Amino acid sequence: MADLHARFAHPDFEYRTTEGARKRFDTTVPPVDANGDPDPTWEVNADAGQDGWERFARTEKAYWRRRRTT
Repeated sequence: MADLHARFAHPDFEYRTTEGARKRFDTTVPPVDANGDPDPTWEVNADAGQDGWERFARTEKAYWRRRRTT
């Protein structure tokens, strides 16, 4: 199952990525809901990146997953 999460391909889950400026981005804040508030139903996709996040030249990305509800 970890391999599927690493490839964002598990059929029972949906995936999202958040991104921000390098060293100024909080990788622990989940994606936002329709109101713009952090949505606690998302969990860190620890099987992607470096325990769920990666640093690039100018940005950082955090990887998230949650079980599909439909």
